[in-house]
Amino acid sequence: MSAKLDKYGRSNQNYLMPDMTLKMTRLDEKHALQNIHDRFSSYTSRVNQMTEANQKLETLLTNSKLTEDELKTIKEMYEAELKEARHLLEQNSSELSKKQDLQAKTDAVVRDLTSRFVF
Repeated sequence: MSAKLDKYGRSNQNYLMPDMTLKMTRLDEKHALQNIHDRFSSYTSRVNQMTEANQKLETLLTNSKLTEDELKTIKEMYEAELKEARHLLEQNSSELSKKQDLQAKTDAVVRDLTSRFVF
């Protein structure tokens, strides 16, 4: 037994029990809205998680940049001190070399004078 359809393609059964059809439609809408709500809630939760993770990463990046800047400053200070120490070492080496040359010349003069005036 087939149901007759009206001009919109609906069966006559819907007209026989309008309250039942209306309840089913409202239940379907309620389920659809609940599904949309659940999806939206899941989406906002994920966005919040990603926002928190992003803030943590930004903090980590900022700290990393600060550490990098501090290391750069320390490196520059170290290189300046190293340059100064090398310069002082070169000066000391030069002075030592001059004093050793003077000492050698003085020793030679002393030897020469000693050999001349030895009785």
